[in-house]
Amino acid sequence: MPERAEFVPTNPTSAGPPAEAAASATGVAWMDLNYPVGLLALRRLGLAYAPGDGGPGEVWIWVDASLATTALEIDVTGLGIGIPLDGKFKWKTVVQGLGVDFSAGPIEIGGGLVFEDNADYDPLVEGGVIVRAPQLSLQAMGAYARAKKEPEFTSFFVFVRASASDGGGEETMPAAGIPLIPGVIALTGFCFGFGFNSQLRVPGPDEVMTFPLLVGLTPQTGGKGATGPLAALDSLTSGPANWVTPQDGAYWGAAGLQAVLCDIISCWALLVLSFKDEVTGALLGLVDMQAEKVARIQADVEAEITGERIAIGASLTDQSYFIIKDANVTGAIDLYVFIGGDHRGEFVLTAGGYQSGFDAPDYWPQVHKRIGLDWSINSWLSASAQYYWMVSSHGMMVGGAMSFDVAKSIPGGSIHGWLSLTFDVTVQWRPFYMHFQGSLTVGLRVTMLLVSASVELGLSLEGWLPPVGGRVEIDLPFGITIGVGFGSQLESGLKQLTWDEFAEQKLPDAAHRIQITAESGLLAVPGTPPDPNGKTPVPWIVSTHGFVFSTRCVVPTTTFHINPPTNYPLPLNDPHHGEAPDPNRKLNVRPMGKPNGADLKSTHTVTIAHGKTGVLVALDDKDWKVNLVTEGLPQALWGTPLDNLDTTPPTSGTGLIDDQYTGIRVSIPDAQLGPSLPTIHATDLQLEDVEPDSDLPLNPTNTTPPNTPPTQNNQAINTITTTITTTQTTTARTNLDTALTNCQIAHTNTTPQTTNDYSPHTNDPLTHYTTRLNNGLYNTNPLLLTT
Repeated sequence: MPERAEFVPTNPTSAGPPAEAAASATGVAWMDLNYPVGLLALRRLGLAYAPGDGGPGEVWIWVDASLATTALEIDVTGLGIGIPLDGKFKWKTVVQGLGVDFSAGPIEIGGGLVFEDNADYDPLVEGGVIVRAPQLSLQAMGAYARAKKEPEFTSFFVFVRASASDGGGEETMPAAGIPLIPGVIALTGFCFGFGFNSQLRVPGPDEVMTFPLLVGLTPQTGGKGATGPLAALDSLTSGPANWVTPQDGAYWGAAGLQAVLCDIISCWALLVLSFKDEVTGALLGLVDMQAEKVARIQADVEAEITGERIAIGASLTDQSYFIIKDANVTGAIDLYVFIGGDHRGEFVLTAGGYQSGFDAPDYWPQVHKRIGLDWSINSWLSASAQYYWMVSSHGMMVGGAMSFDVAKSIPGGSIHGWLSLTFDVTVQWRPFYMHFQGSLTVGLRVTMLLVSASVELGLSLEGWLPPVGGRVEIDLPFGITIGVGFGSQLESGLKQLTWDEFAEQKLPDAAHRIQITAESGLLAVPGTPPDPNGKTPVPWIVSTHGFVFSTRCVVPTTTFHINPPTNYPLPLNDPHHGEAPDPNRKLNVRPMGKPNGADLKSTHTVTIAHGKTGVLVALDDKDWKVNLVTEGLPQALWGTPLDNLDTTPPTSGTGLIDDQYTGIRVSIPDAQLGPSLPTIHATDLQLEDVEPDSDLPLNPTNTTPPNTPPTQNNQAINTITTTITTTQTTTARTNLDTALTNCQIAHTNTTPQTTNDYSPHTNDPLTHYTTRLNNGLYNTNPLLLTT
């Protein structure tokens, strides 16, 4: 039989009437009847009095009843009849719930409506229906609400699910559906839904198994007594999860498919899109793989994309096992890639969570489910193992624990033995630091006639680098511990560094502490390779459109000077610039200790000037945009100095200090064309030395160079001359000239094939032109901008 559509009043203890009567009822006196009258059954009867507003009030009669035939049963819950005591006898009638249960042969139908009393919505109606036929199950649920308060809006949603029925109710694979690829893929179900002025909260990776739109899709996830539409609807619209709420201007849609692959894998995939201020999407899934007598892997999967991150997660359920059903396999895997926001460029991949004691940042996957195996081998031997692995843009963690337990009864007592192994490795990328520890424990306990004796041996190892160091300890019976240290010992005390020592040991060499990077607009210039030793600066050839460069210093900055002594403030007078630097920002150097390494200042100075004149660029007038560059820097270097350098630093968080100033980003505005050609004055033309005897256009036979001094800083001219005289360019030009000289004209039915000469016969090595270029044809570099 399908789920019975039974309903209770909104407040079953007082059973106050809905609408205006509910607020004024002083209480309801209930009497359980369970009295049949033919096809009608009165389950209970209630009486209540609702005081009137300045009037005599009303008497309310409440009835719960059902009407049943062989195939049909109709339930009415919370049928209220209000009788005014003003003598006019204008009755009021309300109903809190209606239910229908129909069964005839192989067809079963159940469902109902609930009319809820709510202070914010009038009306608020929820409903669900389930239909079962041979090899088919159909479920639907939905809700409708109208907001009372401003802003007034109407909200509703509906969700429909159809799937093939196995007919037996057993927890096996669903019955075969529509074969898409016979013997490989069979479609066994689909679902869809949408909400208007309705907000759907997309579940996180660890919430997929409890998401009501997925719960009950397969018998395994629903458990015995699979949930019906009303139970799922109740969990959707109420409770602490708060999945669906009326929300003005919010929309959502969902669509999914169920399929069986190769008769051993059953899976549901549900795509959910939520629209409000931004689009949030998630691909949710349930995967159930069964290989008879070998293994079963049941997992929920989620893939979510927002404006800030891509998140993919999978979690094994407690139904998973390997080899034998008693060997339960558990675990969760999550991948977060941040594509926007404050953490853009970061990623986190974790399988089984993190090291014990590590406090993961709030924006990381909050996973605490180890990749593990629990195996009861027999009545006296069991084994368990738990592992974790994490890699991120900040570092890596890997570790685990394995144990074997033996418990055997013997005449007059028992024997208990154990062996356990643990290990943990933590690596930080910048600066590089690794810490590892492991332990091995073996023990035995014998109990005879209420007397117990035990012995345990232990070996532990802890190490770190750089510098290399560690400690080995052996635990013997009777509380005896032997410890030996090697290499650099943390216990020996750390030395406070001076700034010079810190810079030499922890920072790159002075030539690489400041970097200037062209982020866009840099033009490739062939024939001018940079100095391989990096000692001779090479001018950049850049575009006048979209040129952006940035500076970066490995030392955090507290104060910026742009074009001193002008010292343009940040942001400049432009609404597109970012926030100004915090004037109270301080620089800390943890290895320098207190007080030498606390509350320091560092200045980042950038000068932008014209190359020939040395005149500073008026950034405000030129509309150049200057923004701060921030990033996370290692806490081990730039964190607040500890009270004592021997103190173990905190291991929580990412090991980084966020939002540290490291440089600036400068964007040069694009060149703008004026509305018309400007007037050219005679004084401007006088600057160009035009040779009267020059051939215009240039004649390659003219070998007399202009009598003009060579151009200074002729980087662009050298680029042109070396490009047009290279072997590659000359060969290409010769091949083109040869092809034009011997053009083959295809024949037709009436004309034979002919060869025509289309060459202009101007192919020469252009050495005359390069001579003129190198001897002053231009008195300034043409076409290209150098900086």
